[in-house]
Amino acid sequence: MQRFGRDLWGRRPVADVMNAEPLVLSLDSNLEQAAKQVTAGLQYPITEDFILVDGDGLYRGLGTVLDLLKAMELRIAQRNRVLRQALVDLKESQAQLVQSEKMASLGHMVAGVAHELNTPLGYVRNNVQLLDQLSAPLVELARSQAALADCLADPACDEARLAQAFEAAAAMREQAAPEQLADDLRQLLDDTLYGLGQIGELVVGLKDFARLDRAMDEAVELN
Repeated sequence: MQRFGRDLWGRRPVADVMNAEPLVLSLDSNLEQAAKQVTAGLQYPITEDFILVDGDGLYRGLGTVLDLLKAMELRIAQRNRVLRQALVDLKESQAQLVQSEKMASLGHMVAGVAHELNTPLGYVRNNVQLLDQLSAPLVELARSQAALADCLADPACDEARLAQAFEAAAAMREQAAPEQLADDLRQLLDDTLYGLGQIGELVVGLKDFARLDRAMDEAVELN
């Protein structure tokens, strides 16, 4: 039909083929207003034209719905890019916020752990100091007994030296009183082992928490 369009319509008055009520858009209309007006007044397929007029109503040009749709498509694509970037920025902000909250929580947790560690560490530190004090006489007793043993094994050790070694060993044994220290040493060792056990439990709990936190992060990344 297009090949014969001129023959069929060329000699007929324009009024017979033109749209008696064409779409009229003002040049002052923005893209959204133009799209809304065209959509509301569209009567024919999207190949329909519309007239552009200025503020005085004078004809300034001709547009097509397809051109308007392309312009709207570009506008939508541009807004989608803006929205995608906004979404990326939002996710980054959320990630930073989560990280900040995690660091704040971690700071509180570390403070709590430090407080919990101080108690068993206090046990261990005090007990070690007491063990050092209590073991000092035992060390001196061992030395005096070793000197006595050396004198007994030495043929050149005379009676005076031997008597002096016996007296020194006896004095140190009385001062050290190993029979009385046995219960104290056992109690100190038990308290020390208990404190070390508490520290070990805290370390295990921290390791389990670290594994759980890492597993949650991996699950979030997968989702």
